Amino acid sequence: MVEGYSCDNGIRPGGCARRQRVIEQMNEVFNSIAAKLPMRLQQRMKRIHFAYQIKRDRFSADEPEFDLSQDLISGGDWVVDIGANIGHYTLLFSKLVGPTGRVIAFEPMPETFELLCANVAL
Repeated sequence: MVEGYSCDNGIRPGGCARRQRVIEQMNEVFNSIAAKLPMRLQQRMKRIHFAYQIKRDRFSADEPEFDLSQDLISGGDWVVDIGANIGHYTLLFSKLVGPTGRVIAFEPMPETFELLCANVAL
């Protein structure tokens, strides 16, 4: 299902599945075109995409550990995020530890580190 869209309108049975397939196909086309762009432009597009997700509180990970983090981390904790990637967990950890806690994030890949920095700055 598309985020923020309900398929329970009863107007067309199966319409939501068709709509989802069309959206997936459009994403595939978009990604194949984007992959041919210069790296700097790809990075810029990623930054815009992630900023959009973060501002709408839709920046999350699919792993089950993402939801388990809320049971393990509380306010005031210190957390080390090794291999922080683009910051999915880093931002979640930051919310969970609050202003009295700390999150230390490491990301060795320069391009990914750039995205991490941009995401945590928002």
